Amino acid sequence: MIIAAGDPEAISQCQPVFDALGERTISVGTEPVAAGMVKLVGNFLLVSAVESLSEAVTLLRKSGVDPQVSLETLTNTLFASPVYQNYAGLMLRQQYEPGFRLALGLKDIGLALAAAESSGASLLAGHFLRERLLHAIERGYRDKDLAALALLSAEEAG
Repeated sequence: MIIAAGDPEAISQCQPVFDALGERTISVGTEPVAAGMVKLVGNFLLVSAVESLSEAVTLLRKSGVDPQVSLETLTNTLFASPVYQNYAGLMLRQQYEPGFRLALGLKDIGLALAAAESSGASLLAGHFLRERLLHAIERGYRDKDLAALALLSAEEAG
């Protein structure tokens, strides 16, 4: 998917390139900054979902509940989305090699916090996520996939 923003005529002229790069193009406005903001907010939501999922996996395991069955149930019903399904699978398989590295997640959370500050928006969860990512990076997980947040949650839970 291509997220585009800018002059509609310019987007139209670029459409053949967009079609070659992605299955679908979505225009999010006439101000070019809008496309970057949509990507940034998308990554903020991704990191938020992965952090919540990592804590849920730890809670299930510490409670003696089978996380495999539980997460298959949840990610095929209430949380039926590729993000939850893919990251639950990575966490259950303990597969932490790069896809979306923790260092890149930290960069994007920092950019989202800066955008929130400059726009006057509150991004309270962003501060928490920045601390979680910093903590994971301090533990040596900098170049691991975001799924490695599950390692941090598990270590903290003992």
